[in-house]
Amino acid sequence: MLTRAVTNKWPEGEAWKVMKQVQDIYQLNDMQSIAEGRFKLARIRMGADERSSILFCKLATLDHAYSNTQGHLTDNDMIGAIFTIATEKYRVTLNKTAENQGAALWPSHLEAAKRKIWWQI
Repeated sequence: MLTRAVTNKWPEGEAWKVMKQVQDIYQLNDMQSIAEGRFKLARIRMGADERSSILFCKLATLDHAYSNTQGHLTDNDMIGAIFTIATEKYRVTLNKTAENQGAALWPSHLEAAKRKIWWQI
């Protein structure tokens, strides 16, 4: 959840510096991290009756795990995964959201659209 709360001033502070150093030492930063991140992204599924927030939590967790490696997930990776994983009841709204946002589309736009549908169901 912290990774999704990034601002221009964040990340900063001693805790972030320590975490970055630990990641630099212990996380792979090569082709294996790229392949592993994409493999895990492809394995994410969403059940028909599953809350959409669970999907976005899974995506945020995966994004955070690879955020400081060469295997980091781009916004386009996330958007593609959301469209691939989303169940049929979300497709029309996601397509409309993407059409309305155009090139300015972010994963957070799709998350907000899915959240609105979930609360209506």
